[in-house]
Amino acid sequence: MGKPIRKAVRCYLIKDNEVVVTKYKKGNKKEGYYDIPGGKIEE
Repeated sequence: MGKPIRKAVRCYLIKDNEVVVTKYKKGNKKEGYYDIPGGKIEE
């Protein structure tokens, strides 16, 4: 049996052909990586 499915949403903000992304801070295990803003969906 696999992991349960986690429901989430992402938000793509686009203006003048550019996309807003977030960058992980120093000290985070994903430091230096970029991500699209979003979060989990509650029931």
